[in-house]
Amino acid sequence: MGTVARNGVLGRAPSGGLVVGAIASVQFGGALAVHLFGAVGPGGAVLLRLATASVVLFAISRPSVYGRTRRELLLVTVFGVVLAAMNLSFYAAINRIPLGIAVSLEFVGPLAVAVAGSRRPVDLLWVLCAVAGILALTHGGAHVGALGLMLALVAGCAALEKKK
Repeated sequence: MGTVARNGVLGRAPSGGLVVGAIASVQFGGALAVHLFGAVGPGGAVLLRLATASVVLFAISRPSVYGRTRRELLLVTVFGVVLAAMNLSFYAAINRIPLGIAVSLEFVGPLAVAVAGSRRPVDLLWVLCAVAGILALTHGGAHVGALGLMLALVAGCAALEKKK
Protein backbone atom coordinates (compact mmCIF):
# COMPACT_ATOMS: atom_id res chain seq x y z
CA MET A 1 0.00 0.00 0.00
CA GLY A 2 1.36 3.40 -0.91
CA THR A 3 2.24 6.20 1.46
CA VAL A 4 -0.70 8.28 0.26
CA ALA A 5 -3.21 5.55 1.13
CA ARG A 6 -1.75 4.98 4.62
CA ASN A 7 -1.52 8.66 5.49
CA GLY A 8 -4.49 9.95 3.53
CA VAL A 9 -8.21 10.02 4.23
CA LEU A 10 -8.63 6.27 3.67
CA GLY A 11 -5.84 5.53 6.13
CA ARG A 12 -7.76 7.36 8.85
CA ALA A 13 -11.20 5.97 7.94
CA PRO A 14 -12.61 3.18 10.11
CA SER A 15 -12.55 -0.17 8.29
CA GLY A 16 -16.22 -0.82 9.07
CA GLY A 17 -17.15 2.46 7.42
CA LEU A 18 -15.14 1.56 4.33
CA VAL A 19 -16.89 -1.82 4.10
CA VAL A 20 -20.34 -0.25 4.46
CA GLY A 21 -19.41 2.38 1.86
CA ALA A 22 -18.20 -0.26 -0.58
CA ILE A 23 -21.35 -2.35 -0.09
CA ALA A 24 -23.57 0.70 -0.55
CA SER A 25 -21.68 1.67 -3.69
CA VAL A 26 -22.05 -1.79 -5.25
CA GLN A 27 -25.75 -2.07 -4.41
CA PHE A 28 -26.56 1.48 -5.48
CA GLY A 29 -24.69 0.93 -8.74
CA GLY A 30 -26.58 -2.31 -9.39
CA ALA A 31 -29.92 -0.69 -8.63
CA LEU A 32 -29.14 2.16 -11.05
CA ALA A 33 -27.84 -0.21 -13.72
CA VAL A 34 -31.17 -2.05 -13.90
CA HIS A 35 -32.73 1.15 -15.22
CA LEU A 36 -30.12 1.37 -17.99
CA PHE A 37 -30.78 -2.12 -19.33
CA GLY A 38 -33.62 -0.98 -21.59
CA ALA A 39 -31.34 1.53 -23.31
CA VAL A 40 -27.91 -0.13 -23.33
CA GLY A 41 -28.40 -3.70 -22.04
CA PRO A 42 -26.37 -5.37 -19.30
CA GLY A 43 -23.15 -5.27 -21.36
CA GLY A 44 -23.53 -1.55 -22.04
CA ALA A 45 -24.20 -0.88 -18.36
CA VAL A 46 -21.01 -2.76 -17.44
CA LEU A 47 -19.06 -0.77 -20.02
CA LEU A 48 -20.40 2.52 -18.65
CA ARG A 49 -19.72 1.49 -15.06
CA LEU A 50 -16.15 0.34 -15.68
CA ALA A 51 -15.31 3.28 -17.93
CA THR A 52 -16.62 5.75 -15.34
CA ALA A 53 -14.74 3.99 -12.53
CA SER A 54 -11.56 3.99 -14.62
CA VAL A 55 -11.78 7.71 -15.26
CA VAL A 56 -12.46 8.50 -11.59
CA LEU A 57 -9.66 6.25 -10.32
CA PHE A 58 -7.23 7.61 -12.91
CA ALA A 59 -8.09 11.18 -11.88
CA ILE A 60 -7.60 10.37 -8.20
CA SER A 61 -4.45 8.25 -8.31
CA ARG A 62 -2.78 9.16 -11.63
CA PRO A 63 -0.99 5.82 -12.02
CA SER A 64 2.06 5.46 -14.20
CA VAL A 65 2.67 2.40 -16.36
CA TYR A 66 6.30 3.36 -16.88
CA GLY A 67 8.69 1.44 -14.67
CA ARG A 68 6.20 -1.40 -14.15
CA THR A 69 7.28 -4.94 -14.86
CA ARG A 70 5.56 -7.06 -17.46
CA ARG A 71 4.24 -9.26 -14.62
CA GLU A 72 2.66 -6.27 -12.85
CA LEU A 73 0.97 -5.12 -16.04
CA LEU A 74 -0.28 -8.66 -16.68
CA LEU A 75 -1.71 -8.87 -13.15
CA VAL A 76 -3.52 -5.55 -13.60
CA THR A 77 -4.93 -6.77 -16.92
CA VAL A 78 -6.10 -10.07 -15.41
CA PHE A 79 -7.68 -8.19 -12.51
CA GLY A 80 -9.54 -5.96 -14.98
CA VAL A 81 -10.79 -8.95 -16.96
CA VAL A 82 -12.01 -10.69 -13.78
CA LEU A 83 -13.70 -7.49 -12.65
CA ALA A 84 -15.41 -7.09 -16.04
CA ALA A 85 -16.50 -10.76 -16.03
CA MET A 86 -17.89 -10.42 -12.52
CA ASN A 87 -19.84 -7.28 -13.40
CA LEU A 88 -21.10 -8.69 -16.69
CA SER A 89 -22.31 -11.94 -15.13
CA PHE A 90 -23.90 -10.05 -12.22
CA TYR A 91 -25.66 -7.55 -14.48
CA ALA A 92 -26.84 -10.35 -16.78
CA ALA A 93 -28.18 -12.10 -13.65
CA ILE A 94 -30.11 -9.05 -12.41
CA ASN A 95 -31.53 -8.68 -15.90
CA ARG A 96 -33.11 -12.14 -15.39
CA ILE A 97 -33.79 -12.49 -11.64
CA PRO A 98 -34.64 -10.06 -8.81
CA LEU A 99 -31.76 -7.93 -7.52
CA GLY A 100 -32.01 -9.21 -3.92
CA ILE A 101 -31.68 -12.84 -4.96
CA ALA A 102 -28.77 -12.09 -7.31
CA VAL A 103 -26.91 -10.15 -4.61
CA SER A 104 -27.47 -12.93 -2.08
CA LEU A 105 -26.21 -15.59 -4.47
CA GLU A 106 -23.20 -13.51 -5.45
CA PHE A 107 -22.31 -13.29 -1.77
CA VAL A 108 -22.48 -17.07 -1.22
CA GLY A 109 -18.93 -17.63 -2.54
CA PRO A 110 -17.17 -15.05 -0.35
CA LEU A 111 -19.32 -16.16 2.59
CA ALA A 112 -18.21 -19.78 2.09
CA VAL A 113 -14.55 -18.73 2.09
CA ALA A 114 -15.04 -16.68 5.25
CA VAL A 115 -16.76 -19.56 7.00
CA ALA A 116 -14.13 -22.07 5.86
CA GLY A 117 -11.46 -19.87 7.43
CA SER A 118 -13.41 -19.30 10.63
CA ARG A 119 -12.58 -21.08 13.85
CA ARG A 120 -15.51 -19.83 15.96
CA PRO A 121 -18.74 -21.85 16.35
CA VAL A 122 -20.82 -18.66 16.51
CA ASP A 123 -19.96 -18.02 12.85
CA LEU A 124 -22.12 -21.01 11.94
CA LEU A 125 -25.08 -19.08 13.33
CA TRP A 126 -24.37 -16.24 10.89
CA VAL A 127 -24.18 -18.70 8.02
CA LEU A 128 -27.56 -20.14 8.99
CA CYS A 129 -28.99 -16.61 9.10
CA ALA A 130 -27.62 -15.93 5.61
CA VAL A 131 -29.07 -19.19 4.27
CA ALA A 132 -32.44 -18.37 5.86
CA GLY A 133 -32.35 -14.96 4.20
CA ILE A 134 -31.59 -16.42 0.78
CA LEU A 135 -34.39 -18.98 1.17
CA ALA A 136 -36.79 -16.24 2.27
CA LEU A 137 -35.97 -14.23 -0.84
CA THR A 138 -36.68 -17.18 -3.13
CA HIS A 139 -40.15 -17.76 -1.63
CA GLY A 140 -41.43 -14.32 -2.56
CA GLY A 141 -43.25 -15.56 -5.65
CA ALA A 142 -40.71 -14.09 -8.08
CA HIS A 143 -39.72 -16.14 -11.11
CA VAL A 144 -36.15 -17.30 -10.70
CA GLY A 145 -34.70 -18.87 -13.83
CA ALA A 146 -31.78 -21.27 -13.83
CA LEU A 147 -29.66 -19.06 -16.12
CA GLY A 148 -30.07 -16.08 -13.80
CA LEU A 149 -29.12 -18.21 -10.80
CA MET A 150 -26.06 -19.56 -12.62
CA LEU A 151 -24.92 -16.08 -13.67
CA ALA A 152 -25.20 -14.79 -10.09
CA LEU A 153 -23.11 -17.72 -8.86
CA VAL A 154 -20.52 -17.06 -11.60
CA ALA A 155 -20.32 -13.47 -10.36
CA GLY A 156 -19.71 -14.83 -6.86
CA CYS A 157 -16.88 -17.03 -8.15
CA ALA A 158 -15.34 -14.04 -9.93
CA ALA A 159 -15.60 -12.07 -6.69
CA LEU A 160 -13.61 -14.85 -5.01
CA GLU A 161 -10.92 -14.64 -7.68
CA LYS A 162 -10.81 -10.86 -7.33
CA LYS A 163 -10.14 -11.13 -3.57
CA LYS A 164 -7.07 -13.43 -3.97
